[in-house]
Amino acid sequence: MAGRIIGLPATKPSRVLTTALTGGRVLKLHLPSGATKFASRQAYRLPYECQRETPRYRSLGRAWKARKRLNSIGGIGDPCFRPKWMRRKTFDRLMGES
Repeated sequence: MAGRIIGLPATKPSRVLTTALTGGRVLKLHLPSGATKFASRQAYRLPYECQRETPRYRSLGRAWKARKRLNSIGGIGDPCFRPKWMRRKTFDRLMGES
């Protein structure tokens, strides 16, 4: 079972929570699996999702993002064409990224 997160919708000082473990003030409290107290992400040393990615998946994500900007239909190895509205310099840079 995954952990729970309690978040607040605003950053007003009156809505800041105090953690039980560190006494710090945070906007989100986390309760990982197996934990008994809510605390901040830093207190439990929880990484962001992007910090858990391998270098290969980070590069694939950048390539897919560049191909999405080029309105490409196929996969990473398929050819893509420069949209009318895009400058040649921008297209060449995005092609280098994908």
